[in-house]
Amino acid sequence: MKPVLNPLVFSQVNLDSASLTMLTSIVHKVSEAGIYDGTIMRGSDTVGLFRLAATDLTPTNCAEEAKSQVNIDLKSLDLPIADHIDSLSTNCFKVRTGGYAVFHVSGGAGGYSVELQKTGEQKTKVFDSKKLDENDNFIATVLRPGTYNITNVDNKTKAELVVAYPEIGKISKQPQAVKVECTAKAISPGKIKINPTEPLLFRFKTTSRIKIELTKPENRPRKIEQPKTIKQTKQQPTQSNKNKPPIRHLRINV
Repeated sequence: MKPVLNPLVFSQVNLDSASLTMLTSIVHKVSEAGIYDGTIMRGSDTVGLFRLAATDLTPTNCAEEAKSQVNIDLKSLDLPIADHIDSLSTNCFKVRTGGYAVFHVSGGAGGYSVELQKTGEQKTKVFDSKKLDENDNFIATVLRPGTYNITNVDNKTKAELVVAYPEIGKISKQPQAVKVECTAKAISPGKIKINPTEPLLFRFKTTSRIKIELTKPENRPRKIEQPKTIKQTKQQPTQSNKNKPPIRHLRINV
C-alpha cells in the first residue's frame, strides 16, 4: 500500500508554538510527582480533557506502567463537550517522575494548546504551552522553501531562517535536528539555513512563544519545452527516413 500524504501538511506555512499542528510538537519535562489534569484548547475553546500521572505507583484509573516518555496526541483527545468528563477518567497517561510528556497532533488543521494543573487541595497551573520555559522543547518542521522570520513573541528577539530548495541527492535520508537556543537577549544562532526535512529544536532559558513566518518564498519556475517551429520540423529527418538505406539509381545500356 502506498503512503497517503496529508495535503494539510503542505498548506501549513507559518508555525506557532502556541498553536500546535502536524508540523510541530512540544516536549515537556514533568519534574514533580503528582496527578495532573490536562486541558486541550483550540483558540479559546476547551476541546478535550485528560489526566497525567507522574509517579512510580499505579494510581486509580491509570493502570499503565510508568514510562520515561509518554506521547499524547491532542487530535485524538479532541472530543464533544458531553464526553469531556469521561475522557478525564479514561484517558489517563503515566510517566516516571522526571520523564517527558510529548504533545503532538496526528491529523487535521491543528491549532491546539495545552495546559497542566497539578491536583491537590488547590489546583495549580504548572504548564502552559503558550508560555514555554527551560522545562520545555519546541520542535518545528518547516517544509516550504524560502526565507522566514523567527520571533520570540515574549521578548521580541528575532532570527532569520532560510529553507533551501530541495535538490535530488542533496537531502539527507536521516536528517538531524538543528538546535536553536532562546535567551532573554537573543535567538541563537541569528541566521539558520536548513533543508526542508531538517527539524528545528528550540531550547529555552527564558519564557517564550515562538512564531515562524514566511517573508520570501522561493519559487522555481517549471521548465516547459517549447514547441518546434514548422522550419525546425522540416529540417529534422523523420526516424523512418533516417534509418532507411539510400536509393541507388542504376543505368543499364542495351
